[in-house]
Amino acid sequence: MTDSLTHREHLAVKLAEAVTETPGEVSDELFQEVR
Repeated sequence: MTDSLTHREHLAVKLAEAVTETPGEVSDELFQEVR
């Protein structure tokens, strides 16, 4: 992860982490789906 994420992308990551309960290990596929 970098600090260059937009606010919306950051929220998407947080949502994905909450859903998968694996912070920092969200798959790119899931991330793209959430976006």
